[in-house]
Amino acid sequence: DCLSRIEPFELIEEAIHMGRIISANPPLAVRNTKKLLRVRVPDWVGIVEDEDNLGSELYDTKDQKEAVDAFLEKRPPNYVGE
Repeated sequence: DCLSRIEPFELIEEAIHMGRIISANPPLAVRNTKKLLRVRVPDWVGIVEDEDNLGSELYDTKDQKEAVDAFLEKRPPNYVGE
């Protein structure tokens, strides 16, 4: 198990780092991902299918437009969860 080789303080630092990466993403997309993981963790094929369905509902959101605008303007996005 790879986690048994990590010192506890390193694991905490990595968890904080991953939390920052996750929290920088659009809130609606993070919410949908968490929903999928709660329901489908043992069923990876189902996760991929559900992700396609849940992801499509995000295309008409303010966060999706902000992501495109930020990319084109070469700036960090400012997601609002809408």
